[in-house]
Amino acid sequence: MIDKWASGSCKVVVTGGAGFIGANLVRRLTTLPWISEVVVVDDLSTGSLANIAGLPVRFLEGSVLDAALLDDAFDGAAAIAHLAAIPSVPRSVAQPMRSHEANATGTLQVLEAARRAGDPSPHVIVASSSSVYGSNPQLPKSEDLRPMPMSPYAVSKLAAESYALAYADCHGLDVLPFRFFNVFGPLQP
Repeated sequence: MIDKWASGSCKVVVTGGAGFIGANLVRRLTTLPWISEVVVVDDLSTGSLANIAGLPVRFLEGSVLDAALLDDAFDGAAAIAHLAAIPSVPRSVAQPMRSHEANATGTLQVLEAARRAGDPSPHVIVASSSSVYGSNPQLPKSEDLRPMPMSPYAVSKLAAESYALAYADCHGLDVLPFRFFNVFGPLQP
């Protein structure tokens, strides 16, 4: 993969790339000279095409639960930023199965598709959330703090992290889970 980065012919896929965080990442990726192609996978359930309008990206509308769509998107990718999710703690309380399916099962589908994508497999960045800390009162928060998820959303994000780390151990997949805290900025709804 180092050769791909050095040659300037890197393909990067962003799931959830039409969402608030994803579209900001996509905007930045399209300015980097060593990235030759950016692919956005988004079902537009919380994202918007307006967020990526005019950007030189390949857009694939669909769910991360669609294995064939992921195989198409990930073919030849050097890296995948998996940001697709059903956000919101209250939404997850009202619709826990939908939250789990998109966030945990969707991450498992992304990891499986990354394994199928080739040798070497692409590097996979997985978005998690500070909500995994739940009611843990310790401040400041740190990565070694015990998770105490208090909502279906938090459980689904902790499961996504755990799947990513398990795939690193079991399959040698290059993964990096991130726990986002209070994200704000351009394109924020």
